Amino acid sequence: MDEKDGYITLTTAQVRIELNKQTGLMKVLNPLTGKCVIEEVAPVVFGPKEVTVTLKENPEEYFYGGGVQNGRFSHKGKVIAIENQNSWTDGGVASPAPFYWSTNGYGMMWYTFRKGEYDFGATEKNIVKLSHNSSYLDIFYMVNDGAVSLLNDFYQLTGNPVLLPKFGFYEGHLNAYNRDYWKEDEKGILFEDGKRYKESQKDNAPWYTPNMTIGYPSAIFKGMAADAYDNRGKAKKLMTWTGYDAYISTTKTAIDGSATKSDITNMTDYISSAELTLKSNRSDNSANADAYFNNAYTISGIEVKALGKGVKFDADNHSWIEGDDRSFGISNIKLVIKNTAETKLDQISFSKALQIPSVKDEYIKLSNALHTPNTDTFFGTFSLLNNLGTKKYELGSSTAIKVYELQEDGTYASGESSNFSAEVVAYEYGTTPATAQGIKLKYVGDESYTAGKTFTLKLTFSTDGSNDGEKLTLDGEDATKAATVEGVSVLVK
Repeated sequence: MDEKDGYITLTTAQVRIELNKQTGLMKVLNPLTGKCVIEEVAPVVFGPKEVTVTLKENPEEYFYGGGVQNGRFSHKGKVIAIENQNSWTDGGVASPAPFYWSTNGYGMMWYTFRKGEYDFGATEKNIVKLSHNSSYLDIFYMVNDGAVSLLNDFYQLTGNPVLLPKFGFYEGHLNAYNRDYWKEDEKGILFEDGKRYKESQKDNAPWYTPNMTIGYPSAIFKGMAADAYDNRGKAKKLMTWTGYDAYISTTKTAIDGSATKSDITNMTDYISSAELTLKSNRSDNSANADAYFNNAYTISGIEVKALGKGVKFDADNHSWIEGDDRSFGISNIKLVIKNTAETKLDQISFSKALQIPSVKDEYIKLSNALHTPNTDTFFGTFSLLNNLGTKKYELGSSTAIKVYELQEDGTYASGESSNFSAEVVAYEYGTTPATAQGIKLKYVGDESYTAGKTFTLKLTFSTDGSNDGEKLTLDGEDATKAATVEGVSVLVK
């Protein structure tokens, strides 16, 4: 470190940082190239709702990154949003990352999950303005030469990306990967086999689409057909109709696409009463009064055709091409509307990423974020919430915790983990000490992973037992079912 001529200078073999004592502005240089790679042109601004960093942009400097910025590659002269807009169309943002790299020889990662905006000279020429809806500044700058080196620096912070097998690299689009496929078309994209292809969904969808529409959800009968697709991973819909189960059981070969065109007969037997019912089953810890499940459903615009025998459906044109039909009036329709809830997992979060030494019987302790322990022997905190994130769980002094591991097939093992165990650990908090319950997560495996291995776990917190301390509580009341959380990532190293 050196201090002279109004500057404080910090120098290593790879980087040189100059701080102007009068203005507080920073310059970062690469000693290997002698180039100034980062230069602040205005002080960092800490506003009431956001923090802004202002840098100099060079005329020949280009910027890349920011996560999935649909339809955007080079960001020079553009503004990009660092927020999940859940938009897969041109200009939308689906999977943002608060990171970018510059051809000037640096990369930047803003350590935050808050929404942000990066302006690369769009508002003011030769000025880069970076901002996030945050109350503090926590930035990593990387100085290196070229994209590969800068990305490798980035991976030191995040871990290496997954290397897909060769067959995973093909023309596709970001969204529902299992919905679309490629169909030969003379106006499509040229592939390696010399033919042209374009994406298509039409022939990949259920070809049978009975002729009923409804205000919400639309195309209700088509939606119901999706219920027969459990083995194909299709999402279940909220509604069904009288006779649907019988209809599926007798005509499933046609509805699941195994017969792409065939006669549909006796439809009238199954929809003549046309009673629609919102599915209703509650098996979670949330009260029925929760606003999420208390919204009104409006159903309108109902039109039903009962089809006679000998009917055929043209899958290419999505229209009926043969058969007698008849309609019946709205007076024949009975609608039964009920509250509905799909089973949702509970939620758990941690104050920092979990890591346990790769030694048998080593463990970490986690305190409840509601109660700060009086000792510093805890690795971090956890927060356990119900499936809506509206109510907080607290563990009893002897609540049973079971641990299950995610397997290679993407499912959790039915038997408990042989590598991890978990139990409740008591601790004191507050000036007038009171007792709270934390989690002790232990590595009990025999393997030593010197290079590190990440496990994905499912935890269940039991409500079984009638003794004091065994019960799991939810906002002060005994929970009616076990709390279950998935996707808990633990690094053993």
